[in-house]
Formats: sequence, structure tokens, C-alpha cells
Amino acid sequence: MKQTRKNIYMVQVDLAYGENDKAVYLPYAIGLLAAYAWQHEDIKNNYNLGGLIFTRDDIDQTITTFEDPYLVAFSNYVWNFEYNKLFAERLKKRYPGCIIVFGGHNVPPDTSLLEEYSFIDVLVHGEGEEAFLNLLLAFDKKSSLFDIPNISYRDEYGVPVSSERVHVSCPLENYPSPYLSGLFDKLIEQNSNYTFCAILETSRDCPYLCAFCDWGQLKSKTRRFSKEQVLHEIDWFSRNKVVYIWGADPNFGMFDDDIEIAQKLIDAKNLSGYPQIFNINYSKSKTDNVFTINKLLNESKMSRGVPLSFQSFSPEVLKNICRENMNLKNFSDLITRYNEAGVT
Repeated sequence: MKQTRKNIYMVQVDLAYGENDKAVYLPYAIGLLAAYAWQHEDIKNNYNLGGLIFTRDDIDQTITTFEDPYLVAFSNYVWNFEYNKLFAERLKKRYPGCIIVFGGHNVPPDTSLLEEYSFIDVLVHGEGEEAFLNLLLAFDKKSSLFDIPNISYRDEYGVPVSSERVHVSCPLENYPSPYLSGLFDKLIEQNSNYTFCAILETSRDCPYLCAFCDWGQLKSKTRRFSKEQVLHEIDWFSRNKVVYIWGADPNFGMFDDDIEIAQKLIDAKNLSGYPQIFNINYSKSKTDNVFTINKLLNESKMSRGVPLSFQSFSPEVLKNICRENMNLKNFSDLITRYNEAGVT
């Protein structure tokens, strides 16, 4: 008798923006996890990806669309954390045996969520692709979770415990793309009433230690995705009429070929009309690259201007936030340079 694959659902909800033409982001975070996991043969053979939940709809109605969920994974950030907790609680009441996994930036680095919320079974701390894959493999083989780094769970006595914390530093050149793997194709086809926005990630992590910034907590060297993959993703955005691109990089322009990526976005817009807008966080040091990129984007009407990172004039404040400004002369010169180029 053929074994039935277990159903996995993944939740990364966002608000739909606008009144008539509603825009919503494609669920990039859970897409990354799914693309990474489902390239593994054991995952393909033993699990079925039941659905990617990406819009903030009525919880009870959404749960009725689930078919015998074995595991449901939630990606958490400030805009969906409370919704996810309510969703998970109601889901657990409907399906008591369903495994609830919480990951994302709003998951604290300890077991406190497990102690406070009995309906959450596993926490993933930090970067999640490898941990999520290893969780699915462990659950399928009914093996111990203890050897999976960067998670918290309840042991056989129901006591919340954490595994070893390991800094994730795997190279990203061969990471699969959720866009190019086809994960979002059916989602776009079935939701033609939405205009779509997307996340573009050409690099991950940041070498700076700014205390006010999410990236500053990571204390990590920058890793890059394959440039060829990034260029193919831009083609995918263009074909699928993705209107708005938010760049997830902390320091775009740090590398010289970021100019090529910006030009690819412009070429895609000139070819199909999409994407229309591109916004990203820029390098604080490679000012010539950043100027070139923003001049190109401004001329193509893909960007409204460039932010210049200058947090404070107080040396004491700058010391406390682990941030060193460019000097005032350079800052003034940059403002003049952008003004002369017509870039806000």
C-alpha cells in the first residue's frame, strides 16, 4: 500500500494595500524555506506542500481550507505576530495533533514562547532554511530533535529545551529560488485580483554592528546569491508583472556588479513595463557605486530618491549605537552631487 504524504502548510500573511487595485507581497520567507526543503528527495517523497497562506483573511475560514495538516509553519514579524498566534491557537483546537512551528524575526532567542503558549510546539531561531529541512526529516524518521541546531522544543517530559546555537554561514550561491522553482506560479494564477510586490535578495548579512538595526545583531560577513540567479529572478518579476520590488540587501552597491543588477531591472521595465519601482538599502561606503545606481534608477523613474545614512551629530550617540558617520565634508559633497544630478 502506497504511503500517503503528510500535508505541510506555511503561513506568512501580509496586509493588502490600496482600495481598488489591491497590492500584496509574495511570501518570500516561507518560499525560501519551502524551496530549500523540497529539493530534498526524502521531503518530496514524504511530504505534500498543501498551501502557502499569504493574505490576512478570516482565520476560521482559512483553516477550513486545510486538509489534515500534519505541520503548519508560521513566519513571524511585527506586522503579523499577533495574527499568527491567534491563528495557531485556533488551528491547534481544530487539529490537536498538528505540529505548530514558529520562526522569523519576532521569535526570541529562548524558550519563552513555548512557556507562554502551549499551542506552539517548535521554535526556529535565526536563519531558517536548514533548521526547517532538518525538522521535517526528523519528524518523518521519528528521530530526536536534539541534534538540530537553532531550535527550541518540548522534550519527552513536556519541558521546553533549546538545542545548540550555531552561527549559520552557509554559502548562498546554490540556494534554490522560490520564484524560479515555480512555488509562486499557481499562487499568482489563482489570485489574479491582486497586484503583486516581491522581495529581491542579492546578498544576506551585514558586517556593520549598528545597535539600532536588525542586521547589526547578526554580526555577520556578507554572503551573496548567484548573480545569474538574481538576473533570472528579475526576468521572472518582469514576466509575472510584479509592480514593486523591495530589495532585502543591507548594503546594495557594496559590490561593483550591483550596478549590472540595477541596469537589469531598468531593462526589464523598458521591455515589459515591470517592475515599476525598486527600493533597497544602500552601502554606506561605496558612494560612487550608489550614486551611479541611483542616477540610473532616477532617470528610469524606478526610484524617488536616495537615503543618506547620517544618524546623529553627537559623538556620544554615535559611540553608543556602534556607528561611525561619514565626515560632514563628504556628506555635504554627496548632497551637492545628488542635487546637481536631479536625484532627491
